[in-house]
Amino acid sequence: MLGTGLTALSHFGFALFADGFWSALFLRLLAGIGWAGTYMPGLKAIADPLEGTAQSRAVSWHSAGVGISGAASFAIAGLVASWAGASAAFLLGGATAVSALVAAGTVMPSVVATKATSRRLLDFRPVLRNRAAMGWIVGYTVHTWELSALRAWGVTFLAAVCASQGARDGFLTRPCSSR
Repeated sequence: MLGTGLTALSHFGFALFADGFWSALFLRLLAGIGWAGTYMPGLKAIADPLEGTAQSRAVSWHSAGVGISGAASFAIAGLVASWAGASAAFLLGGATAVSALVAAGTVMPSVVATKATSRRLLDFRPVLRNRAAMGWIVGYTVHTWELSALRAWGVTFLAAVCASQGARDGFLTRPCSSR
């Protein structure tokens, strides 16, 4: 829920306060922290109560849903930005993050700590000593890099293709080829 809240703050910040490179960089960093605090904890919250095939299906649906909703969010943000401006697109993103926060707070069971732990929150030594966990962490890190590269370079590739076909300024609002 903290990650979703940071995502909402980032989007509202872009809509209301971003005015240059440094403010945009800070808000993008905030959005990245929000994403990191949302994706895996959300997956864990969905999958932990389940067992067997229901758990693997939930993980698959969550992963597919993240990809589909991420792609749809770009399309929707583009439409809103073309109708009402970039600030409106970011306001919509912030509002949807707030609605996700409310939904998570309503649906997710509250967790009450029954015993205080003596470990510190950011003590990663037990994780670093766990070879099996580190194998999964390294594998998932490489997978995440691959997804990020694919998403980032996909846009670059499409822009390069449009440019190679003689696209003019504003090529995203009309067909790439003027033929």
